[in-house]
Amino acid sequence: MTFATNTFLLLFLPGVLTLAVLGYFLFKRNPRYRTGLLLAASLVFYLWAGLGAWALLAGMSVVSWAVARWVKKSKLRLGMGMVLLCLPLAAFKYTAFVVENINLALGTGLPLPGWALPLGISFYTFQALSMVVDTYRGQMDPPPFGKVLFYLTFFPTVVSGPIARYGQVVPQLDRWELSLSGFEQGLSRFVTGLAQKLLLADKLAPLADYYFNQAADGYTASAAGFWLGSAAYTLQIYFDFQGYTQMALGVGEMVGITLPQNFDRPYLATSVQDFWRRWHITLSRWFRDYIYIPMGGNRVPVKRHILNLLVVWMVTGIWHGANWTFLVWGLGYFCLLTAEKYGKRWLAPLNKGPLGWVYTIFWVNLLWVVFRSDSLPAALRYIAGMAGVGASGSLEGEAAAYLPLVGIAVFCCLPWGEWLARWKENPVFRLAKGLGLAALFLVCVGALASTSYTPFIYGNF
Repeated sequence: MTFATNTFLLLFLPGVLTLAVLGYFLFKRNPRYRTGLLLAASLVFYLWAGLGAWALLAGMSVVSWAVARWVKKSKLRLGMGMVLLCLPLAAFKYTAFVVENINLALGTGLPLPGWALPLGISFYTFQALSMVVDTYRGQMDPPPFGKVLFYLTFFPTVVSGPIARYGQVVPQLDRWELSLSGFEQGLSRFVTGLAQKLLLADKLAPLADYYFNQAADGYTASAAGFWLGSAAYTLQIYFDFQGYTQMALGVGEMVGITLPQNFDRPYLATSVQDFWRRWHITLSRWFRDYIYIPMGGNRVPVKRHILNLLVVWMVTGIWHGANWTFLVWGLGYFCLLTAEKYGKRWLAPLNKGPLGWVYTIFWVNLLWVVFRSDSLPAALRYIAGMAGVGASGSLEGEAAAYLPLVGIAVFCCLPWGEWLARWKENPVFRLAKGLGLAALFLVCVGALASTSYTPFIYGNF
């Protein structure tokens, strides 16, 4: 079960919200009841991923709790605990990749494991690691098991984040606060995110899929079509992931839990560094706090700083998936960020204003091509097609029909929330907003009924 399903929208979420409101009025003075309610809801929610995945998450919660109580001030224990927590992720996510490359390199015929990647394992593993490290550093006391279980299974974040820290979420369980304004804001976030997913990301997907499949299968298309397909994926992945994040934050607000922001208008960035301050913020901060800074950050000699950047971006790429395309994607950002850091004399004119935006969106779009491609040869064919190599004719007629949708998606990247905030207390605006959200929700439910299920992109990671 994910957010963009009728089961969640029409059954699970209304049931949880009803129980949360009733529990608030009946047991307001005892927040433990809310913790128990949300924990039970989270365990039921994740059970849809399968009993095996559910058991793994429960086991990870037990191990995380035990390791957090065991590490204390010992670096050896910390290292052993982190390896133990990473083993399931490494086994499920990377074993097949390693075996496949061994077979290619040595000509062997080792069988590939056929197990599926457990839902959300990359996200809850990083949350577990951050909790253990924060305990080791003395930033928090060893947590009780019930709160660890809640932290790792909380249903708005368990599938695709945001990657919240223990200290950002769990202390809120000691107080139970619900408000009409918080519920209203959460509902607005949720419906907006649902629309971004169903009406933008999912509608752009066929256009992106067509051109990426053309490149993967060795077929040709027009250069304009390849550019349009890359733009479609650039917009698709943003509205898919941003849509999920908005829904997660919205659900959290509706039940009285504030979650960290994960996006800040990334496609308005005017440098690559600025882009990564705005895109998947919780992941960027995780790598900063738990890998980059412990390695010395930028307070080291130049060569060591470049090495630190290289390690962080290699790990960032590999975290996203077991494919050479993800590693090259990460290395591409390493090269760009290193150039921005140490080539300011030449790149300064490109890192501000409209020219900075063009420079940034060009590289972001190009690297999304590598990220989306099934293999490096497919990525090279796609980029060659964008450059006109082997491309044929003018823009395909079927693709041209998507131009209005692409334009609407670009239009929706603008900071409308900030521009409209000045009217938020206006009664007419509030009424119009409420009616608009209600209509948008009905359109989304209709879209779910008329289209096939499309999972969230970052749910695959």
